[in-house]
Amino acid sequence: MKNKLFSLLLIFVLLLGVVGCEFPTTPTEDPTDDPTDNPPVIDDNRIVTDDELLTPYTDQLKLTQSYAGKSFLNDGIGVVTLSNPVDGDTAIFKEGSTTFTVRFNAVNTPESTYKLEPWGLSASKFTKRILNNAKTIVLQADTIKTNRLDSTGKRYLAWVWYQTSENEDFRLLNLEIVEKCYSTSKASGMLYADTLLDADLLAQKTHVRIWNRDVKDPDYDYSETGKY
Repeated sequence: MKNKLFSLLLIFVLLLGVVGCEFPTTPTEDPTDDPTDNPPVIDDNRIVTDDELLTPYTDQLKLTQSYAGKSFLNDGIGVVTLSNPVDGDTAIFKEGSTTFTVRFNAVNTPESTYKLEPWGLSASKFTKRILNNAKTIVLQADTIKTNRLDSTGKRYLAWVWYQTSENEDFRLLNLEIVEKCYSTSKASGMLYADTLLDADLLAQKTHVRIWNRDVKDPDYDYSETGKY
């Protein structure tokens, strides 16, 4: 009987030891770390730099349509060279011997040319910096919206993809402009509409630039209404 009790007691002690041991566990990824779910809110009344704003949707989106040996003017996609960046959503490009103006699809940044609006100069500087430093620029026509010219009939509409180096993926500048809080999304019924809408909703949560009425644009004179 004593041996039986001793055996039971020994088993009980061993079980307690097993339960008390800490086994290594595989760390789980915190879903709140996903910037597409919880963007950093920046509302401390200071001017935010472009580098401080994350671009998760631009980082993930890929250029899948082939452009090799194709022409934007003839085929709807092709490599171009920058002739002159105009403002936040317009630039002049060159393909072969033809120079033409492009209005970026789905965005409308504040004005900085014929008149000045809050954050217009910042948007213009951002776009010019991107295009001037791009190694390769590919223009892509929207394959859903068949009209390739804007309402003026003089400017092509395009998605502007750029590559900073041969080892980097192409990035969609139109989408990045939305994530940098320089424009709302106007992509309804177009390519990338869902992605742009998600990026727009996420950008609003950051409370930056066009989404924050409390932080004033240092390059704009608020005593005037639309400086011409």
